[in-house]
Amino acid sequence: MLTWHLHRGEVPSGRIVTHLCGNARCVASDHLAALTANERGLLKLALNSRADQVTGCREFTGDLAEGYGVVWHGGRSWLAHRLSWTILRGRIPAGMLLDHLCRNRRCIEPTHLRVTDSGGNNRNVGKPTDERLAAIWDHAEGVEGILLMMG
Repeated sequence: MLTWHLHRGEVPSGRIVTHLCGNARCVASDHLAALTANERGLLKLALNSRADQVTGCREFTGDLAEGYGVVWHGGRSWLAHRLSWTILRGRIPAGMLLDHLCRNRRCIEPTHLRVTDSGGNNRNVGKPTDERLAAIWDHAEGVEGILLMMG
């Protein structure tokens, strides 16, 4: 990327020049950053989501498949909530799935997700909204979801 080289020199090893504004045609040097693959993934999630002030959900606003956010990252298609979890919390064990405690398929907020099996997921299906939201606060383990916010 010419703008980067003119203003900042070589791109650091293991990093990719990325448009923070989300506009691939932008040439403003202050809109560029050299990010790792995981940082790029978080930026994609942040640019394609919004915070719901009532529920605390971080709702994916990009492409959807069966109600779940879908994003292209690292040469493959990801369900947005799985990408968020994988980057911020680590690998999802084989045979396990992520349960949305908030029951909002568009939510990518890691504190609203838990690793479980299909039985654990099914037990959460019929709970009323207030019980599901209470479960979120009971299972919250930190504020890493704040990394998804822009500005």
